[in-house]
Amino acid sequence: MKILMLSDLHIDTDIDFNFAENILEKMALVVNHCIDINEEIYAIILGDIINQGNRDSERKYQIAEQIFLKLKNKIKSENLKMCFIPGNHDLCDKQLTQFNLFVNKFSYTPIDFESTTFYQEEIFGLNFVFANSVIHRERNNGKISITEIKTLHPDILCLHHSIFAKYDWTSFTYDANEILDFKCQFILHGHTHGALFEQSNSTKIISVGSLLMNYCKPEYANINNQFNLIEINNRIISTISNYRYWGESKVFKPTILYTLESNNNINESLNKTLPNNSVYIERVLIHCYESDENENIFSNSKLSLLNALKQDSLLLLIGEAGIGKSYE
Repeated sequence: MKILMLSDLHIDTDIDFNFAENILEKMALVVNHCIDINEEIYAIILGDIINQGNRDSERKYQIAEQIFLKLKNKIKSENLKMCFIPGNHDLCDKQLTQFNLFVNKFSYTPIDFESTTFYQEEIFGLNFVFANSVIHRERNNGKISITEIKTLHPDILCLHHSIFAKYDWTSFTYDANEILDFKCQFILHGHTHGALFEQSNSTKIISVGSLLMNYCKPEYANINNQFNLIEINNRIISTISNYRYWGESKVFKPTILYTLESNNNINESLNKTLPNNSVYIERVLIHCYESDENENIFSNSKLSLLNALKQDSLLLLIGEAGIGKSYE
């Protein structure tokens, strides 16, 4: 059981169709190798179908329709089902009317993101919730309907914007802590144009980079175009692989972002008992931003290093040389 995870196509009027055709063809070679002709496969597209929706958006969606027809025809499965959510570039004069018109030509279930903030699908036995993260009609930070979605208890939450800020303060989703309180198994997102695995408590956060955007930058046209392939067995996500295009060899090469086995090994190691001389962290940087005020940046309460490792998959330990920052 496979899910093709795409995002950030940023289709524009100056698209190089030969480039797009090549990327779609090479992606289809990978996907078709992994599926049977009658196998049900889902493609989840996490927003930014077009680039800069306020300019000539009707023409851009016409081109996007051609691209998605090609994609659909190249995937050999007769049971390809597409699920969409909007991104910030899909807004046209703060509206999603044209996005809806485009999406409903390909989505297997009707969608109207002008009147609803999310929709819910059971996919391979898992509860997927597809959240509109531009409900506030802004192009920068994301926002979803926390109150509505938390009652759905999603196994998998899909949205366009990232949960945490990556490169600046215009990329994250508002109320991220409340979203993490959903205790989803996975959160899938785009927006950052890169593949990344993160974990917060039991929630795994997976992103994917742009499939086609580099056509508008000739010097980068053969690097960093990518997609994710998710494998599900017995209602459990077992593997997530990121495929990145290598221009010199003209193929997509995989990197494993997540496996169930490695995740179980990590959890087992974190549950081991520490010796009596447990190490404690004295000060914790809980916020990181530019500010003249420092009062609320640090937490001074002691935090067990073991508990810190259980909470976050990556820690930065800062201190004098020789004080024992390493931990095994």
